Amino acid sequence: MKIFYANARGIRSKIHSLKSILTDLHEINIVALAETNLSGNSKIVIPGYKWIGSNRRNKEGGGVGFLVKNSLLGNTTISKMPCNSTECLWLKITLSLNQVLCIGIFYGKQENDKASTVFDDYELLKQDILAFKAAGYQVLLTGDFNAKITSKYENHTSRNGKFLLDLVDKCNLDILNQSVKCQGVFTRVNTKNKAQKSIIDYAICTESLTTHFTSMYIDTDEIYKLTGKKSASDHNSIILDFKIQPREIPPIQNKPYFKINENTNWAPFKESLDVTKFTETYLAVNHKDMSDLYQQWLNKINQVCEKTLPKSNPTYKDPVMSFPEVKVAKNAKRESKKHFESSIATKNKTISQMLKIVI
Repeated sequence: MKIFYANARGIRSKIHSLKSILTDLHEINIVALAETNLSGNSKIVIPGYKWIGSNRRNKEGGGVGFLVKNSLLGNTTISKMPCNSTECLWLKITLSLNQVLCIGIFYGKQENDKASTVFDDYELLKQDILAFKAAGYQVLLTGDFNAKITSKYENHTSRNGKFLLDLVDKCNLDILNQSVKCQGVFTRVNTKNKAQKSIIDYAICTESLTTHFTSMYIDTDEIYKLTGKKSASDHNSIILDFKIQPREIPPIQNKPYFKINENTNWAPFKESLDVTKFTETYLAVNHKDMSDLYQQWLNKINQVCEKTLPKSNPTYKDPVMSFPEVKVAKNAKRESKKHFESSIATKNKTISQMLKIVI
């Protein structure tokens, strides 16, 4: 599973940039965005992905959200943080029948915000993560924490950094930025002074998930930086890779089957599908775009089929029933039923024999 994280610093002006990045990184399953600056019910549209976001209601800026690949939507549920002041959003993804991954995107308060409000945010994060762990879920939290922790690149731990380290300690988490599998260091660069660099964006996860962690790439070369016509993000994008395979459930398509045999009456079909008229009309307009003409012709044929040919509804097969775990469970159920029926038959036979003896 590949995850692309970025602090967008306003995503509206950078949609084209994001589309281009996802075209280059075509294997991205989930995009996690912080500081989207969306408001109300605003959302973004990227072909092949569904937007799941949480926007600020009472003031400008902030906002977090995910773009989830369409193939994952059949097994992805959403759970939001219980406090409106906390900018965090969780996705719950079923990896198998007994393995669940909770992915969070977090936008932390600034260092100059009230310590009590920052403390409250981290307490809520702590409650969520501990609850997920108690349920047996694996947890990954990414985002702009606006926190600095001491390292060979940072000479001190900031106030918010202490809250972050306390969260990591109490929830027994790993900071993936500190892993030898992480390439790149600084996650934010001052656009007005390139010499000012810092580490304030992190990816942290449960120890059980760390065993599946294969790589983390901090884009210090700015190859995948979100950019707009007038501005660019001052944060470096991050790409995470885990050796886990999410369930990709294909979308349900309820297309009817047409009853076609030697007795099918094609007269209404031929009458409705005036080939000559259609060709003359559309070829004159679309002669430079044959692919568009083909698609319109195909749509026309489908419409006529729906209208004139007899149909039968197909039997829907739930794709979940093909999962290996489901097959094992069904076999176990079948064996239990056979054992139960055999046991009942044996008891009935014994009772019958005893009755014969009594009689």
